[in-house]
Amino acid sequence: MSACLNAAGGNVKACIAILFMGALLSACTAWPPHGQGGLAEQRVPANSRETLPAELEEQLAALKHGLQVVQRKGFAACQPAHLLAFQRQLVSGERNLYGGMSADARLSLANAQQTLAELHSRAEQQTDCGIRHAALEAGNSSAD
Repeated sequence: MSACLNAAGGNVKACIAILFMGALLSACTAWPPHGQGGLAEQRVPANSRETLPAELEEQLAALKHGLQVVQRKGFAACQPAHLLAFQRQLVSGERNLYGGMSADARLSLANAQQTLAELHSRAEQQTDCGIRHAALEAGNSSAD
């Protein structure tokens, strides 16, 4: 309370008003857990499915499948920055698509497609990545 009084210049009414406004504003925000996004990340609006451009929805599905493939192949160990960039572009494209911003979604998904192609190209050029991946798969298959 003394810090509030100092900030308010010793005025008790001003201090109470500051504390009240701080409590009111903090109660009006519902922050999602770190890294979880919020409701827009958790569910797609029911009415947005009807108006989505089919080609963009198909492109998004193909890119999500591509993400699963590169994660399975262990690209995170070889190309972590490119994989993160791809994931961010994919999320951006999905947000834009479900937000009704088709032109922005088209651009984000095109960028994600290009980054995915670069991921595959760089992983093929990095022989160490392929050797590590083969060793990981060999270890996993012997554990089965």
